[in-house]
Amino acid sequence: MSNLVIGYADWSDEATIDSSSAETSGFPVENLQSTQPTDYWESQTTTPFVVLDRGSAQDFNVVALLYTNVQSGDTWQVRAADTEANLTASPGYDSGSVTFRVPGDDDTWDRHHGFLFLSTTQTYRWIRIDLALGTGADLEAGRLIIGDFYQPSVNDSYGRRFGVSDPSTTSRTDGGGLISDERSRFLNATVTLDFQSEADVYGSLFEIRRLRGTSKDILLVLDPDEDTYLMQQMIYGRITADDPFVYPNYNRFRHRFRVEEGL
Repeated sequence: MSNLVIGYADWSDEATIDSSSAETSGFPVENLQSTQPTDYWESQTTTPFVVLDRGSAQDFNVVALLYTNVQSGDTWQVRAADTEANLTASPGYDSGSVTFRVPGDDDTWDRHHGFLFLSTTQTYRWIRIDLALGTGADLEAGRLIIGDFYQPSVNDSYGRRFGVSDPSTTSRTDGGGLISDERSRFLNATVTLDFQSEADVYGSLFEIRRLRGTSKDILLVLDPDEDTYLMQQMIYGRITADDPFVYPNYNRFRHRFRVEEGL
């Protein structure tokens, strides 16, 4: 089990999308930078790609392509370099061709996620993402997250609360029948980070809270190395509740927060 990671698209949202493949009119590639995944990019090819230019070399350790219709067995490849030409000629980072869908994802999920957590932080200006799709529908992808994610030096404490919330309501008719007003269910998690250092709090957690607040999107992954149930542990949404930072022991801090899925 690996320590959780949390972050946002500080690399990709600040990048310029330099080129992409065969997009459908009305579904541009810039929708990948929209925080509403229903505004998706559609590409009419079995080998879609996108190239991003950050303008200068910046750190990242997570690449996630979320809310897609990518099928089981399809693959993707992420490459990074200091120049656009080297993305294909001599990339500084190359994931190789890897399975797109994360462990735990199957056809019972409405949309499918691809996620790479890099063991070593990379620092490059250019990134290229290629997908290799089987025959079928055009690619649809709702959100691209490339960022320098925070991973605490001490994982969250026992007592993590997580699961699926259902805002649906159930009532009985005058005749006694049981009826439901079905609403969309969503993932959520509440975690407590204890024993955090001053650098953890002021250098990372404080900045995430200051810059994102409760109105901007966040990706929380409870165990980025999970190889069976990763899909169930990825929550893209917003921080909906958080406690103040607590200083219970000398040079050690505590922070509790809740993240709810946006869709």
